Amino acid sequence: MSEARVRLYQLLMEAQEQIALARYARGVEHQSVLAAIDAAQDGPAEAERCEDLYFSTLATYVEALHGRLEIHVVFPEETVVIRRDRV
Repeated sequence: MSEARVRLYQLLMEAQEQIALARYARGVEHQSVLAAIDAAQDGPAEAERCEDLYFSTLATYVEALHGRLEIHVVFPEETVVIRRDRV
């Protein structure tokens, strides 16, 4: 497995952990999360590929400006920051 792929998995695991901690803090049941994910996955796969391409391109552009792309998950009492590092 390449270093880039290992780093990608590390970043995904970190993001999942941050969001899981936020879910536990709010007392949201796992079944509710699974239902929301199932509903989201019913959308068109092509749109997801376009969105990923958009974020990848945007991240590359921001990095060229010596910045980094971040995604903020905003809850009423806290914000969880998911960094989108280059892999």
